[in-house]
Amino acid sequence: MFSCNTSEFLNAVLFGKFERVITLGISIFSMHTVIEKSERVNDQEGE
Repeated sequence: MFSCNTSEFLNAVLFGKFERVITLGISIFSMHTVIEKSERVNDQEGE
């Protein structure tokens, strides 16, 4: 019984970290996209 609870706890921790990594990756990707768009706008204004 104890080992079962331990494995469930480990799964929760691993899944929590995995979820956090995905959220972080999405936020970084969206920030990168916004920066690219703003750079394109600046280039167009420069012309």
